[in-house]
Amino acid sequence: MSADLSPRMKGQKSIFRVQLRPQNAGDASQAAYHSRRAHRKSRGGCQKCKLRRVKCDETKPHCLRCQKHGVDCTYAPISRGNELDAVSNLVHPDRTAYTLSLTDIASNLDSLLQLPQAHRHHHLHALQHFHSATASTISDKNSFNLMRTRMTHLALSSPTVMHAVLATSLSHLLHLTPASSPTRTTYTMLESHHWQRSISQYARELSHGASPKNMDALFSTCLLLTSHTFMLDPSSSSNDPRKTSFIYTIDSNPHALSWLTMQSGLRHLLSLTSSYLPQSIWFTTFMSTRSDNAFFEDHRPGPIDLHPDLAALCNIVSEDDTESNNPYVWPLRMLTPLLELERSPRSFHHYCNFMGRLMPDFYECLGRREVPALVILAWWMALMMGAAGDVWWLGGRLRSELGAVCMFLEGSRDGRVRRLLGVPARACGYVLEWDGVDDGDGDVLEVGEDGDGETGE
Repeated sequence: MSADLSPRMKGQKSIFRVQLRPQNAGDASQAAYHSRRAHRKSRGGCQKCKLRRVKCDETKPHCLRCQKHGVDCTYAPISRGNELDAVSNLVHPDRTAYTLSLTDIASNLDSLLQLPQAHRHHHLHALQHFHSATASTISDKNSFNLMRTRMTHLALSSPTVMHAVLATSLSHLLHLTPASSPTRTTYTMLESHHWQRSISQYARELSHGASPKNMDALFSTCLLLTSHTFMLDPSSSSNDPRKTSFIYTIDSNPHALSWLTMQSGLRHLLSLTSSYLPQSIWFTTFMSTRSDNAFFEDHRPGPIDLHPDLAALCNIVSEDDTESNNPYVWPLRMLTPLLELERSPRSFHHYCNFMGRLMPDFYECLGRREVPALVILAWWMALMMGAAGDVWWLGGRLRSELGAVCMFLEGSRDGRVRRLLGVPARACGYVLEWDGVDDGDGDVLEVGEDGDGETGE
């Protein structure tokens, strides 16, 4: 492999690698030999991990292992000359076909984004963190590998995407960094800068129109913006839903529901690029997602196969009730099959697809705080809470909005609402004002339980 690298790149630590296809099974001479798997030593690890002789993930300012065990995490001072060596490899070095050195990446970032060198090591660390930690928390099984490989490579030539990648990673690092850490000030400044640049450049690209040349950058940035728009503003110090939820703030802030309405941005982009979508790096991922969510193609009218209590609350009583004359038919038609899925992180990507397919008439019902709209939204958020309530960009928003729905509706004297409100209340731990509530749902939906899978932090 090294024979194919330029002399300047030989011997330098590599940061991006893409795996080759498996070797031909017919090559007996290769198959008979099993060498020891290549591995990378953690040379820039924290003092605690070095003392215990365990591998450190080198997350700054506190590695994940020390955070898990609740111990102090300190790093040996790093000289400016060795700052590039402090950034760990982004992928395992097995079977590499494409290599870029850290020096090349650093120079690329400086020229691509016109960044001051004073923060070079922060940007390299953020890029490494995105690849090793953040990507898994904002993607599903269909998009995970693509985000870590082709999308990250695209970012090296697209300032819009690179700003979004760095901003997303910095948001995640801020979530993990203790409030007392002096690094928070730098992370906050850089995060704000990169989000501002990414959003402004994304808007500029959209104003010029989508094309085969820029569609991958638009898709990538749009997907990264999903976590940013959904996340509850971390600068808000209030845990009171009456100060953070759209239910209580939409009268004074018309954009209070944008965390949800912005999720339909990808659908808009897909409509603009449908004629040349097969040329996109995202095409296979989008097709796989569509295949996995085939039940979202059910557009039947009426209450058949809908959750009966929810259908009654939404006044869906006959086949005369359709998507065109009842704004709740479509969201409830999407929600009902989700109730049958396993309550675990493995169903997370199905739940996420729900919010991207909602229509403007349903958003209008939410803006008017109509009871059926709030209950449908709360049941969906209860599913999300059970599958991914611990995910860094989801949990705060879900808890705030679920609590607000419960607070807003618990005074209702409608028996249907009282029965249905038990599900979101259990999901967010809200204690309703009445005791011994019977939500009328038995064991059909226990979304408050932890799943048996894993969620990202």
